[in-house]
Amino acid sequence: MRILLIILFVFPIFCFNCFAKEKYKDGYIITLKGDTVVGSLQIQNSNNASQVCIFENRVDGQVLKYKPGEIYGYRFTNGKFYISKEIVNALKNEKETFFLEFLIQGIANMYYLNDNEGDHYYIEKSFQGLIELTEPEKYVQTEEGIRSVPSKYKGKLKSLLSDCSGIESEINKTSLDHSSLIKLAKDYHQKVCTTDSCIIYERKDIPVKLMLGIVAGYGLNQYNFGNKLQSDYGSAYQIGIKLSLRNILFSDERYEVNFNCLLEKDSKYNLTKDFSKDSYNEPVIYQDQEYSVNSSGVYNATPKLGVKLNIISIRFPIVVNYKYSFTNFRFFVGGGFDNKIIVSQNKQFKYLSFYEQYGKSMNPILIGAIGNLGFEYGLKNNHLINLSTSFNYLTDPTAVNTYLRLTSKEWGFTVSYIF
Repeated sequence: MRILLIILFVFPIFCFNCFAKEKYKDGYIITLKGDTVVGSLQIQNSNNASQVCIFENRVDGQVLKYKPGEIYGYRFTNGKFYISKEIVNALKNEKETFFLEFLIQGIANMYYLNDNEGDHYYIEKSFQGLIELTEPEKYVQTEEGIRSVPSKYKGKLKSLLSDCSGIESEINKTSLDHSSLIKLAKDYHQKVCTTDSCIIYERKDIPVKLMLGIVAGYGLNQYNFGNKLQSDYGSAYQIGIKLSLRNILFSDERYEVNFNCLLEKDSKYNLTKDFSKDSYNEPVIYQDQEYSVNSSGVYNATPKLGVKLNIISIRFPIVVNYKYSFTNFRFFVGGGFDNKIIVSQNKQFKYLSFYEQYGKSMNPILIGAIGNLGFEYGLKNNHLINLSTSFNYLTDPTAVNTYLRLTSKEWGFTVSYIF
């Protein structure tokens, strides 16, 4: 127990101290005079990337921060492209300058911005300026009640792209997202363009990647049989497989979803009675002998009743992680859904109050939540080694008696090898 607690407390501090700065990738900035300065750009989420450019000069290693308007723009090599643009904030009724992400540049340019108010999409054509396609959600009062006002972005697109015959039907199918707007602008450009120069820049989608791994872990878990009888923390061992789904968001590649299938084995515990709840004795049958857990200890046994529950269970945790990259290291933090299906336990153990209520020694299905943090290291051939700590809390959703509801808490440490 003490060793695992040391790991849980020291491990996050170690990760944060080791990875004090974000990962940089090759790129360049474009000055207001149009000059290109090659160096490295810091990877940021979409919100931060719209407000500041962090650039490391390749010549002297100096790290510089540029706000929108101080440079024309910046671009990652074969990656995202941002330029300074002044927009009108409809809610504040004032002009603001941001780095907008170029989705596609052509006869009709498409831009994307993520700020504290959410996602924004813009279209730009010569002599017509920058026009926002997204709008705040509006509602009106009618005789039938309150209803939402349809968005006007399709009408705006039809007006702006009216010089292209046959584009209206495609606009009707267009939604406000990256891929849909890029496709529309690209089709419009190819139909209208009469010169040799075609698409100058197009934001490329990073394909979703599915990775498979194997997992082994050790944990300390506790079982509470409602507020009557509880165990101390006992050892838990896991082994299983991991499916990692990456690049799931077009606008931010640092989210990933992990699906795990774990076989878990729990064994020895000491059972005690919480007498702050009540003073009743709790009868337990173990190895064909009846014990009574009471204030003076356990009748006919040791002060704590040691039992081998021999629980074998299957867990299917689903966790969404957010990653911070540092060269070959990636620190992550996340949370999600967890569950436990108990397929086998020691039939020689019966907590009588619990057994009389449910007709079984333990409820077979527990569900709850899990949180984790950790880091992974990149190996050759895109293989990864992953270390993480986690905590989950599970309970029986079908329990009719809250005073006899089975719950489980577990602190865990896992090692994964991802192919």
